[in-house]
Amino acid sequence: MGHQIDIGGWIELRLTDRLLLEPQIIYTESHDADTDERFFKGYIARSRIGYQFNRELSLRLVCEYNDFAERWSIDPLITYRINPFSTFYAGATYDYANFSDCGIEQTRSLTCLSDRQFFMKIQYLFQT
Repeated sequence: MGHQIDIGGWIELRLTDRLLLEPQIIYTESHDADTDERFFKGYIARSRIGYQFNRELSLRLVCEYNDFAERWSIDPLITYRINPFSTFYAGATYDYANFSDCGIEQTRSLTCLSDRQFFMKIQYLFQT
């Protein structure tokens, strides 16, 4: 059993009619209820940027730092709306870790690409 503190906040900033910025941070800390020993503490900082080129085409970029795992991730996504019920998606995920997690010894705190995935999806409404 323990005591946990969760603090978080976010804001939506519409910089132009087409550009939206959504920074967010969540902090969590947990302590043992009897001894007050800390189980863990850390935060996740995330930022989502969206740009609407026109009615059909949009781009979204999510950047996140996870302090618990000491990892970065960058996730771009492009969306093309064929019609209101049919959409094409193309995106990727890029995960970055410390050099030591990649099997490279380095004295400075630098990162390397640890994982990458690409994906595409088409969602189409068929009427019968």
